[in-house]
Amino acid sequence: ALPRIKKTCVLLHVPGPIWSTRFPRLSRRLLRRVGAVVVASYYVKRQIERGVAAPIWVVYTGANPDVFSPSKKGLAPGFDVLYVGRVEEYKGVGMLIRAIARLKRDGFRYTCGIIGKGNYVRILEQQLVHFGLLDQVKLVGNVPDVASYMASSRVLTLPSLWQEPLGGVLIEAQACGIPVVASRVGGIPEIVVDGKTGVLLPAGDENALAEALHNLLGNESLRKSMGDNARRHVLCGLTEDITLSKYLQFVEENS
Repeated sequence: ALPRIKKTCVLLHVPGPIWSTRFPRLSRRLLRRVGAVVVASYYVKRQIERGVAAPIWVVYTGANPDVFSPSKKGLAPGFDVLYVGRVEEYKGVGMLIRAIARLKRDGFRYTCGIIGKGNYVRILEQQLVHFGLLDQVKLVGNVPDVASYMASSRVLTLPSLWQEPLGGVLIEAQACGIPVVASRVGGIPEIVVDGKTGVLLPAGDENALAEALHNLLGNESLRKSMGDNARRHVLCGLTEDITLSKYLQFVEENS
């Protein structure tokens, strides 16, 4: 049996600015009184540490490498470019569509799958008609086995326009052995090794996104090398078991 935690602890999985803006009084009172805090990244830790006297633990949300595995390749439709997450403007999905449209104008007809739902779906549907991308981009919606889509695709992208606390979908994609292209925001640089397991870009840079996607999709050896590195990167420090062991350590030290 697990030991009982004697201190009041908080698991904080949103960026500090959002937490303090939406719940200003609660956040100040709560974070000053707790015995320990667990956050998803060092980025989040930096956002809140001035208002927290208690120890702040950073525990990444790891992936299960048996579920998110290259062995699932071919078990679902694959795309040249895959996006997984909330379909919202702040996630950069509109910019992704514009990047795919730009590549099409340059003569490169890459396919793109968008998994997830959100308030931006209707606008994306209009953009697909406007740019003539209905035959290249598929709005997949939610799926029961996202790992199979990841393993079957060539690149996953998370072109966020906001400060992601971590970007767990990037860990899952890397575990599947595919490289990632993401914005250099929030906690993302902590889990993606730029130039080795993926490519990090300035947020909102549509041209850089299109170029990075094309460079990876047009270079099979680079894509395979990065994908292999990505899988090893997760196995060495970003697995579900490692997350669990850190939480158990947290419990033991706060009991």
